Order: sequence, then structure tokens, then C-alpha cells
Amino acid sequence: MKEMKIAIVGFGNIAKTHAMAIYSANLKMDIPFRLKLSHIITSRPEFVKLGDVKFCSNLEEAIDEVDVVDICNINQAHINSIKEAAKKNKPIYCEKPVGSTAEEALDACTIVEKDNILNGVPFVFRYLPSVHLLKNALKEKRLGEAIAFEIKFFHNGYLSEAKRKGWKIGKEAGGGALLDMGIHMVDLVRFIFGDIKEASNEKNIYFPGVSVDEYTYTKLKTETGIGGTLVSSRVFTTKFQHPEMRVYCEKGSLSIYFNDPYFLEIIELNGSSINLVADKNQDFMKYCANGSSGLNYATEAHMACLCDFIRKVYDGSGSGFAPNFRDSYEAQILI
Repeated sequence: MKEMKIAIVGFGNIAKTHAMAIYSANLKMDIPFRLKLSHIITSRPEFVKLGDVKFCSNLEEAIDEVDVVDICNINQAHINSIKEAAKKNKPIYCEKPVGSTAEEALDACTIVEKDNILNGVPFVFRYLPSVHLLKNALKEKRLGEAIAFEIKFFHNGYLSEAKRKGWKIGKEAGGGALLDMGIHMVDLVRFIFGDIKEASNEKNIYFPGVSVDEYTYTKLKTETGIGGTLVSSRVFTTKFQHPEMRVYCEKGSLSIYFNDPYFLEIIELNGSSINLVADKNQDFMKYCANGSSGLNYATEAHMACLCDFIRKVYDGSGSGFAPNFRDSYEAQILI
């Protein structure tokens, strides 16, 4: 079985999630290759307790020995890492946003598209079964035509004073709650409904000393005329602290809850409720998180998304819905 070697650039929290996805995929995913985390590019190797990994101070030291570059450093460093990997025509998997500004994101698209370099972005919510159940129900007009949607994505991490001292609160990061979290939901709107023609954002800061939005109210309208709202916050507390999405239709509503993203809730006009569960034989389930790995849904979705990208690198196959740099740019310009 071929080994696909991956270098992770950076080793903060999101890089650790990517590392967990790599190790778990070999045990949990049906893939025709073996993933190998071979290199980590970090200035602090003493904080990484992985004995079978090479540590490098820069990407140049690792680039010739790997099959894929996985960029997980701070937003404002993404573009330079992309340029470095592109010099060697290496497939690039980069955390969102691919640039700290829309201009950098467009530059990233130009770089990879010019030389046909394979590229991917972990818009991992595309890999949740409930998203595909929702998309299919809308396509089939199960409850008639869609009227509007609403999405909420909250967590309360930045109520912690310690978190408000990190790099994500500075202007250099390019944005706050909307760019950090809401961009996932903007991508989902594009994935489910198609291109967005109108967007407006009301960005808010609560704590002194923070330079980027802590909570944002967003209005979106798609090319097909369906409108909706998105609320993104890093300072709101709710019971589950997970996103939820609801679509209002002519004959009821369709809802997905990301703390349990394996079913679609259907509410009909008479108030009756049906939970539609994903069938393992449905085509999309070959590529999606399925809840059987023992991991939380977010890590499982990262695992599924990464494997889909590596499939494309390995033999050109894949789901057909893998997100790329252009998807990240199209979401970012609306933000």
C-alpha cells in the first residue's frame, strides 16, 4: 500500500486536529493508501511529542520528501507558505482563509490555478451526512420550495481573557468570528443553494482591546433569490455550542444540528416531526463522516475532508464536492 507523506506547517490547535485526522484515517477510513505525518514545520519542536516525525524550522527542508503540504500556521503566514509549496508544484491543503485578505486569497488562487497545482481547503461541514440529506431534500422539493434559511454558529471561547491575548484578535488575522467560523457557513450556503449575489454584515466588538469582530449578523441572498441570515459569535454561550441550520419551506421546515450531524429533522405543517437518518449505502456516505470513529464530529469531518483531498492527489478520484482555494476566496469576498 502506497504511503502518502504529509508535512504540516505550524503546530497550534488546528494543526493538532489535522494530525489527529491523519493518524485516525488509517484506522477508520476506507482508503487505498496509508497516510503518514512525516514532517512538522515549527519553531517549537519541544512542544510536540511525536517520536516518528521529523521537525523542520522551514518548509524548504521538508518539501522534497513529502507528497502533500498541509498549511496550518497563522492566517497572515498562509500566502508565503503557499508560494513556497507552489515552487515545487506540491499539492497544497490549506486552512481557511487561504489569505488574511481577499487580495491574498485571490493571489493564492492565481498561483495554484496557473500551474494546475492540486489544492484543497478544509470546509469540513461539507462532509457531514446531515448537510447532504438537507441538500437532497431541497432538490427533491420534499417540503415544496425553499423560502429562507437561518444559521447560528456560536462558541464562547473568547469570553476567556487568556484567549483574547492570542493572535486571532489582531487586525493582521484579517477578521474575527465571521472569518474564523462564519466562513464555514457561507461556504455551506454556496454549497447547498448556489452562488450568493448579495451580502451585508453588521460586525460588533464587545471587549476593549479586540480589533476584530466578536459577533456578526450577516444577511445573504443567493442567485436563485433565496435569502437568509447567519449569526457568528465567539462570545455567545448556548447549551451545546454547536452550529445549527434551518431552512423554511412552503410545507414546513428542514433543520440540521451539528452536535449530532447524522440526521435531518423534518417538521411538517401539521407539526409532525420526522428524523431522516443517513443510509450507509447512499453515495455521499463513502466520503462523509459516519459517526462510527469514536471521534467528535468536527475531527471526524476533518478526517473525511482530508482523505477526500488525498484521494485526488493519489489517483484523481474523490467525491466531486471537495472544496478548493477558489471556494475559500468566493466565501471570503462576501465577508
